[in-house]
Amino acid sequence: MERIGKEMRRMRRFFVPAALVSVLLSGCVKRERVEVVTPYRGDQGDEIARAIVRTYESRFFDLDQDAQAHFAVRVHRATGRTPYVDSVIMDVVKSIDDLERLLGGLGEEGFIGRESHELHASKREVTAVLRARKEMFESRKEMLFHRRVLYAAQKLYNLGLHEGPFRPTYEEALRHLTAVDWPAFVLNPEVIRSYAAQTSNIVFWLKRLGVVDLEEKYAQTFKEVFMSVDDNQLSHADYQNKLYGLTHIIIADSAYYQRTLSPLKYRWILDYLDRHILEILSWSKPDIVAEIAVCFKVCGMTDHRVVNMAEEYLARAFDPALGFIPSATGSADFSSSEHRNVLAYLALSDWERLHEGPHLNADDVMAFASMKVRPIEEPDTLPWGGRSVAELRPFDWAMTAYMQRNRISAGLLGVMKDGEVILERSYGWSDPAGLKPLAPDALMRAASLTKPFTAGAVRRLIASGAISSSDRVFDLDGDGSGLLRLKPFPRLADERLRQVTVAHLLEHKAGWNRHSAGDLTFAELEVAKSMGISSPPGRDDVARWILGHRLRFTPGEKVAYSNEGYLFLGMIVEKYSRMKYFDYVASAVLEPAGIEAGEVRPGRTRRSDGHPREPWYDSRRMCESVLQPGTEVECAYGGWDLETHLPSGGLIVSTRGLLKFVASRHIVGSSMGLALEGHPPGNWSLTGGFAGTSALARQRRDGIHYVVIFNRHAPPPADYALGIRELLDRVIEREIEVWPATKASDRGKSALLR
Repeated sequence: MERIGKEMRRMRRFFVPAALVSVLLSGCVKRERVEVVTPYRGDQGDEIARAIVRTYESRFFDLDQDAQAHFAVRVHRATGRTPYVDSVIMDVVKSIDDLERLLGGLGEEGFIGRESHELHASKREVTAVLRARKEMFESRKEMLFHRRVLYAAQKLYNLGLHEGPFRPTYEEALRHLTAVDWPAFVLNPEVIRSYAAQTSNIVFWLKRLGVVDLEEKYAQTFKEVFMSVDDNQLSHADYQNKLYGLTHIIIADSAYYQRTLSPLKYRWILDYLDRHILEILSWSKPDIVAEIAVCFKVCGMTDHRVVNMAEEYLARAFDPALGFIPSATGSADFSSSEHRNVLAYLALSDWERLHEGPHLNADDVMAFASMKVRPIEEPDTLPWGGRSVAELRPFDWAMTAYMQRNRISAGLLGVMKDGEVILERSYGWSDPAGLKPLAPDALMRAASLTKPFTAGAVRRLIASGAISSSDRVFDLDGDGSGLLRLKPFPRLADERLRQVTVAHLLEHKAGWNRHSAGDLTFAELEVAKSMGISSPPGRDDVARWILGHRLRFTPGEKVAYSNEGYLFLGMIVEKYSRMKYFDYVASAVLEPAGIEAGEVRPGRTRRSDGHPREPWYDSRRMCESVLQPGTEVECAYGGWDLETHLPSGGLIVSTRGLLKFVASRHIVGSSMGLALEGHPPGNWSLTGGFAGTSALARQRRDGIHYVVIFNRHAPPPADYALGIRELLDRVIEREIEVWPATKASDRGKSALLR
């Protein structure tokens, strides 16, 4: 109990009811004491589950692609809906590519050994659990290769792609897997002890694919390894592995939340978790607690006291200011939070039944999978501009293939490595007639890629002491209680507006939510009509009108992407810098980043007012003009007033200018706008889009950054930025054999020579 007591104290930030703590501190967990504890009845569980989903849907593209697909699949299995099917398609395409590469190398001498060695070398050792696993694999490296083949094959099966065009690949994978000695691996006590969750997965993957049925033998061996030993004799790492192994036996048998199970089959697991739930809650982590609750739910025991107690734990771990559950150590890092929170969603939500799939359309998958990075048959169908770099030609092939497939007529690509721009390319035409090739130094609308520039300007004001991140934004009574003196129209709609701070605006926590109330900044025709003024109404009147509408949540309660916040940040920049918005951005943000004048500019609404270096924007539909109400225009040229939207989406940029900014400041999350020192800790993306524009900025932890802008926006639910990101990441990771030398790489060579 000493180990458990220490862990309980370390984890005390997560709630354990006082009655439970008193039981634990009494020296042992007594069954009769457990029964009298009043459990949580789940009154807020479904509400918190919905809040978690709203957070991840509003920040979906801040997640890495793997996390996007994981989230989309789990939400589908609980609800039957798949709002982000493109992410699932791209994830399975990556798996198909990997599977084909692995299978294609089987005839090459030493291939499995080399791949296995690389997989083993890449395994992290940051915790005792991970170190033990890596040590276990030291003499079993080839099983890492075989597991990777198995993982990809079961993904094809679960997504309904094992028939049709991918069947030959699937069957080849099965032939390989059938020849592997799986019993020697998954029935080995040493392996189970350090790899319990994964061996549970493997056993049920193998059974589901018809390779070999080891379920009964595995359960028997698992019991011998873990259930015949007193928990107090287990190390912390072994105890954690035991819990993960128990939950994953049930989760894997449910085909990962695709079907319910009989509780009789797993009485030995459920009874153990029931008996020890107090101990588990006292030290455990949110993901384990969530998995335990889900195990009971998939076994039809939704009202069990373990579920209720787990729900209370998760409800109290939920941080309404973040909109999700932070890590056990208190980390609020959004990029690493998805797995924990989608499990909490499954545990807390009131799903009535589980759904199989999603079963993907093979033609949709083929359309993307067939886009191999290779020379296109007719390279002159779209003109290429800019200096050609032979080593980087796969970028040209990928961009051209993607644009042709999606009928995009103009695109820019910029690539940076080690802080140097190594590629500036243009593809397509500057005009709709296809007569004038797009120039590589073209300026194109950045859409929401503008926001980090605005955030950078605000961060400079904060650093100078002109404002504070905790300052209240709105001075609604003329008493100096906020930064902006504004008179709401027709009247103040929500007293909570008084609570909004600069930090709330920066982090999209101010209370507006376009998913539930629409984007108020684009309601310019309605603003003009209701205020009885000419259109476009302009920034100040739009701001006053926004304050006449209720917030969708209390400021700071959660994250919900909003253009409204950045409209107000632009006003703060002008008032407290005493300069025009763009003039201050140029002096405070662009110049320090070494961005030359003319590489970032304010955009204009009318096509006739566009910059000479701007191409046309292919919006493909008509809108009522905000410039001349009652008439129709192409949406890109008057569907909204770009000048009013300048701080949230109105800049035009070159790839060189945008890359230099990407190398200098954080572009996503709560750190947006802050100086970026060295490489980012993860692979981050920011997208932007409206009619006639789709833009992407990608910061990678390896120091290879890139930006893409197209002159067309994908029809929902597709996303051109997401699609090209997957393709260009594939180019970087698999297709570029030799990178052009940079000053940094030259310095590295010189150091080696010395």
